[in-house]
Amino acid sequence: MTTIQIRSIGNYLEVNEQGYLQSRADAANITGDWRKAVELLINVYLKAWGQDVHSIYVRGSLAKGVAIKSVSDIDSFAVLRPDKVQTVSYDEFGVWAREAESEIQRVFPFVAGVEVGLEWLCTKSLQKVIKTR
Repeated sequence: MTTIQIRSIGNYLEVNEQGYLQSRADAANITGDWRKAVELLINVYLKAWGQDVHSIYVRGSLAKGVAIKSVSDIDSFAVLRPDKVQTVSYDEFGVWAREAESEIQRVFPFVAGVEVGLEWLCTKSLQKVIKTR
């Protein structure tokens, strides 16, 4: 019979002096093999979206420093510059997302899954366009 160790990793968010919730996510929490996997994921984003990438974010257990090999996934999304808005189709993204996950898991089999996403940087001029529609 297999014994499963239950780890006490649940947590809650602290409140800072100004009353805002404090996230435990920090790039410094991503170490070792997990850091290498994230570096590959960053390269996968940049290979596909290149100069249109404004920033890339990792969230969840990995960013909090409590990821478990063969259990945890990598939750991520990239923020693209607004001029890319009209050029990414749902199908194009879906194909890319499946390929990204496959590549990461091929190189780093301990990664249970890869969640990717795209968001667009909303500049003031773009906000005006959105509000007038």
